[in-house]
Amino acid sequence: MSLVWSVRRRDEAFAREELRSISSRLPCFRFRILVTGETSFDHDGPDGRIDAGVIRDALSGSASGKAVKAFVCGPDAFARSVKALVIGAGIPEGNVANEAFSW
Repeated sequence: MSLVWSVRRRDEAFAREELRSISSRLPCFRFRILVTGETSFDHDGPDGRIDAGVIRDALSGSASGKAVKAFVCGPDAFARSVKALVIGAGIPEGNVANEAFSW
């Protein structure tokens, strides 16, 4: 299981330590937090937005496309964009659930 979480600021990643703890106990769980508006957790400078490479990395080591389920959540335009990236990575549209919202 992989989780990709995009935040503007580091302080928005409120569950980071809990996710780290879960990943240390469950080797099948991986997560990545992308910080888009300030210095990343992993290096100097922002990470950038979720793109095809991020999705590909999240799916690496997963079962083949038909067996993978994805859930996308975020503001309308973001959710549509990420859903398209997931489908473009080979996950059937019927396996992609999404929840979009507006601020």
